[in-house]
Amino acid sequence: MSASRPLIAALGLAAAAVLTACTTSTAGPAPTPLTTASSSGGSGTTTPTSSSSTTTGGSDATSSSKVTPIPPVTAQHEIPADKDIDDTPELRLSVLLTGCGKTDGGWRALGTAANPGRSAADYTILVFFTDKYSRVVDSAETTVKVEPGAKKSWQAAQKFEPPAGTQCVLRAVSAS
Repeated sequence: MSASRPLIAALGLAAAAVLTACTTSTAGPAPTPLTTASSSGGSGTTTPTSSSSTTTGGSDATSSSKVTPIPPVTAQHEIPADKDIDDTPELRLSVLLTGCGKTDGGWRALGTAANPGRSAADYTILVFFTDKYSRVVDSAETTVKVEPGAKKSWQAAQKFEPPAGTQCVLRAVSAS
């Protein structure tokens, strides 16, 4: 027991040193908040612009930068609204998205669906296709019938002009 007292005291001193270091800062002044302004002229994506002025060691330094605008996104087909999506999240454990890529005239998602149940199930799978900024650009839905204890491949495809960096997102799974 006497050997643990010096250890506890040493740990207490180390904690105090760390906490003291956290409250003392020599890194300079607090950051200046970003100012954002819209350069889109109304609707669509806004482009943040920033301008900051900091004082370091008695001299003034001013920097200004303009962020490259993100191109607007336009869905080529109607995207299902959240209120219209039938989704049973626990079914996503049985459905895997294993592939995502270009197809003739569009994009597709590939995967497998497993049925751990005791009766056949029709899985309806909704996939969102997003741009490299994760904005939804299109969607596809497919239904696959899976027998009990079996696993089956599925594919959901859509014809559209995919932007560079298109990704696939498993959005919803339901069963009947």
